[in-house]
Amino acid sequence: MNKEPWYTSRLLTRLLGGVGVACTLVGSCVRLETLDTRSSCRGDILQSNAYNAPVFSTDSQKVFGFVDHTTPGKHSQTLEAWETAQGRRLWKVPLSSDGLALATQGDRVATMTFKELAVRDTRTGRVLWQNTRTIPLSEHATLSFSPSGKLLALTLPDFIQVLDVATGKSLKGIAYTDCKFHQQPVFLSDGTLVVAECATVSGDPYPGLNLRLSFSTPAVSVVTVLDPLTGKALRRLARDVEDWCVSPDGTRVLVKRAHELLLLSPSGETLATVSPGKYFEQYVGARFIPGSTNILLIGDNAGDTPVRSYVWNPTQHIVRRAHPDEELHEQAYSREGSKALRAEDMGGLGRHKPLGTVMSPNKAVAPVPLEGMTGWELK
Repeated sequence: MNKEPWYTSRLLTRLLGGVGVACTLVGSCVRLETLDTRSSCRGDILQSNAYNAPVFSTDSQKVFGFVDHTTPGKHSQTLEAWETAQGRRLWKVPLSSDGLALATQGDRVATMTFKELAVRDTRTGRVLWQNTRTIPLSEHATLSFSPSGKLLALTLPDFIQVLDVATGKSLKGIAYTDCKFHQQPVFLSDGTLVVAECATVSGDPYPGLNLRLSFSTPAVSVVTVLDPLTGKALRRLARDVEDWCVSPDGTRVLVKRAHELLLLSPSGETLATVSPGKYFEQYVGARFIPGSTNILLIGDNAGDTPVRSYVWNPTQHIVRRAHPDEELHEQAYSREGSKALRAEDMGGLGRHKPLGTVMSPNKAVAPVPLEGMTGWELK
């Protein structure tokens, strides 16, 4: 693990965590207003938002993530890899700009920044190829590997670029009309792509435009399966869809339409249905529970302060209240559900935590801190 960290020699700094010194964030630097406006802070943090959260390797033995590094007058970011058994850092490589998207499959990890798309070797971090010119960049981009690991889909709000993982060559560009940025196309277990496109509804004052921009209500979508190499629509899974997601293994698709949730196979067969309205007044969302056939349902009732979480077992057609351990609060989960990652926040000045912690649903297994520390320190 870490040797003596750079901040431990500053006793005064370590004591400042409890004195309430106010810091104001200006871009990527922090100024100490109450002590000395010429002084700046330094610190690191593991990114963990919806778009660039850490990801576990296919075998769950590694975890990859973007780490922000702030020093006086400078901001940078690295891609880092840790082994999950002891939290030891395996490698870290500098990035040309901030990371936007991250995905992995087999021995490859793909990253997208504001300047480039790159594929690296998961064992060393070595760049196998990178593309800086022909790929349209967007802060809402996501990356998805095919189950075989041979194709990589870069998805934007209205465009999908399918690339050959071995060479970086663009194989197909597919135009589509996205409804919600967080519902990007992903590969199914049979190697096809599933997408949700906006449909024009009666009374739409702006026909053909993204409904997400025209209305505050959920957009109406058609969930379709495409051939990634031709862009041809192979089948329609559902229409009038308000929300959807795909299981981590790509074998099930969950869609929300009107007053029901439908669990579908990649071929479009309905496996199970449930009516969320029986359990709460307002549907918030649903997620597959990694390593389980169960699905987490989230909703609330009028007057409730906390949201309510339920677990739907579609095999036994049972819905019950969720246990706290089933509420999926962590930032990343391994595909088979054996591990989860909790990314730590910066905390106050002089407070330090590991960048993240690998957790296990088995309470007998101790949490594993990742090598590296968060926290702000004086210059």
